[in-house]
Amino acid sequence: MPVGEGYVTTAWGRDYGDVAPVGGIILGGHGHVIEVGVDVISAEE
Repeated sequence: MPVGEGYVTTAWGRDYGDVAPVGGIILGGHGHVIEVGVDVISAEE
């Protein structure tokens, strides 16, 4: 499916396990929250 200019590839892999934003094991209670962000700048800058 083609995408427009509003989309940016941030990772490439075989499945989610290859491109997960975090890895490892989290120990503790429930209620964990993950916040992620991406800054995009032009390669020409």
